[in-house]
This record gives sequence, C-alpha cells and structure tokens, in this order.
Amino acid sequence: MVLLKDDLYTTNLLTAFERWNEWLDQGYGVDIVYLDYRKASDLVDRVKLIEKLYNNNVNCEMIKWIAAFLDNSKSKGGIF
Repeated sequence: MVLLKDDLYTTNLLTAFERWNEWLDQGYGVDIVYLDYRKASDLVDRVKLIEKLYNNNVNCEMIKWIAAFLDNSKSKGGIF
C-alpha cells in the first residue's frame, strides 16, 4: 500500500482525534491548537512573530521551539 501526503495527514489526524477522545473519556482535559506551519513559515516575519510571542508571555521554551522550527523550515525551502 502506498500512502500519499494527504493520506498520512488524514491518518495522523484520525489517530490524534482517537487519543483526544480516549483522554476525554478518562476525565482529562484536552486543549487543541491548530497551526498552519506552511503559511506561517512562508508569510510571517519571523522576528515580529517571536517579539509578539514574547510580549504575550508565551513560555520561553515554546518560543525557542517555534524559532528553531521556522529556521529549519526556511533552510529546507518549505515543509512537505
């Protein structure tokens, strides 16, 4: 069986959805944030984004992760 890009996305989304439902059934809370990394890495000024995250008291480790992700995606020319 050959999985295409969209198939992998759908499989990952369904797996995540199943886990979230299991956690909810077990009484855990689930917060979900959807980020479209492709658009962010292509359209957003990285410096302005990091400044806004910092000014809005986003956790420093999360800011570092986002900065590293965006730097890595820039060097690869995009996310596939």
